[in-house]
Order: sequence, then C-alpha cells, then structure tokens
Amino acid sequence: MQPSLWVLVMLRLTAIEAQYSREIEESADRFGDHEDMSAGRVLKWLGQFSDAHLPLATKVLINTKYYNASNIRAMTRELVISVLQNLRGVDRKQIFFVPVGVLGSSSTIIARVLRELSRTGATSGIKVVWMTDLEKVEPDKVSTIVFVDDFSGTGDQLSEWWVNVEQMIRPKKANVIVALLVMNSRARARIEEFANLAISIEELDDRANVLSAQNRVFSRAEKKMLLEYCLKTGCADEYARGRGSCGLILAFRHGCPNNSLPILWHSSRRWHALFLRHAL
Repeated sequence: MQPSLWVLVMLRLTAIEAQYSREIEESADRFGDHEDMSAGRVLKWLGQFSDAHLPLATKVLINTKYYNASNIRAMTRELVISVLQNLRGVDRKQIFFVPVGVLGSSSTIIARVLRELSRTGATSGIKVVWMTDLEKVEPDKVSTIVFVDDFSGTGDQLSEWWVNVEQMIRPKKANVIVALLVMNSRARARIEEFANLAISIEELDDRANVLSAQNRVFSRAEKKMLLEYCLKTGCADEYARGRGSCGLILAFRHGCPNNSLPILWHSSRRWHALFLRHAL
C-alpha cells in the first residue's frame, strides 16, 4: 500500500528538520518576536523549496535583516538624537515629531516608542503628535516638522503622504525633515523633492538588492532561482522582484515591507509566508 501524500509530506518535513535543525532554531529565535513565528513556521516555509534548493533557502534565512523590538527602540532613539543634533539652536518646543500614517499602522509602533523617549534622558521633552493634532497648532509655534517612519523602499508612499498633507503643512512655513530607521538609497531622491533633509540610521545601497549585479552574496544562478520561487508565490508582477524591483530581504517585528522578495511575505494558496505583511 502506497503511503498517502500527507504522510510523504510529513516524512520530508521530518527529514528537513533533522538536516537543518540548527538553521531552523536559530532563525525562529532571531525572528522570535514576530507574530506567530515559530520553528514550525520556519520549517513549513523551508518545505516549499525543493531538496536541491534547501541550501539556498537557508541562505536567505541567514541573510535576512530582521529588526526586533529592541532594535527598533534603539534605532528610534538614535534617530531622534540625530535629528536634534541637526537642529542645534532650535527651540525643542517648536520641533514636532509626526509619525507617518494612521493609527493601527506601523506608525503606531513608532509613535509608542517616541512617546517613551519623550520622557527619558537626552530625548526628553520632544513633542510627538499625529497629523490631525499638528494641524491645530499655530504656525508661530512650529519651527520644524519631522515625519518619522520605520522604512522607505522607493519613496513612493512618502511622496503620496506628502501630497495628502502638503496643504496643511505649507501654511506653517516650517522646515520639513523625514527621519527613517531604514532607507533604501533609491528613496532619497524622491524624499528630497519635498523635504529639506532626509535622515536615516541605516541606508541600503544597491548591494542590498539580492537580485542585482551589485549583490555578491548570491550567485547569478541563485538569483535566477530566487526569482523563479518569487514567481511561484503567485504574487502580482509588480511584486515579483519586491515592489519597485528593490529585491530586499528584510523584515520588522511589526511586518515585512512589500519591497522585500515575496517569498518572505506573500501568502496565498500557493505559498506560505515566512513573515506576516502586517503584524501586531
């Protein structure tokens, strides 16, 4: 009697778990504060790759940049200090930190950290407001508006944000700064079209695009195979290489940008994502 498909799948997963137990456990631990992350989730994700491509899959795990809650807090603090250093001589009471986005988005995470920082040490006293609150502030009370976000891959979303808020900001006649934890270098030019200054803690160059010729971590054959798996996820064409063809492999505790390869975040009947697109 032939074993059922389910039994064969389980036997294969057991074999993968035995062979790659160290990589699975290390990844589950490193990504541990991401919602629903577990060794089982990592194993299920690995199981989608053929036996011949499991070394490539584990290579992706090892090279994925992951920002946990502790990283995000430390980077946000560093970002605020960097902004304040760039604004020496400006009355801190007239500097407004505004999380980009709406309540419930990743901005909520950033806003929470900013408010914690406003009560301690070198960052104490910073003003953290949502856009709806800033609109009510009199122009003579505002010198600089600092839009804060976790990440920008192409600058498109920030540019769209600016289009939506520009009419509210212009009457303030304030300087505009965009402050990011992580910025893909491609985003800088778009952001500087409307902002006086763009600041980030980490700026990624073309080498971070794992499908690009500048990337030396993955071979040409591996890049070709990664793209085939990206197409296998069933994502829309615009996301096959990561949105904007950014080709990144990074994720945050609170989600995975769609500028990353879809093998990390796209979830469908055909593919089990490693990370949630938006997490708690």
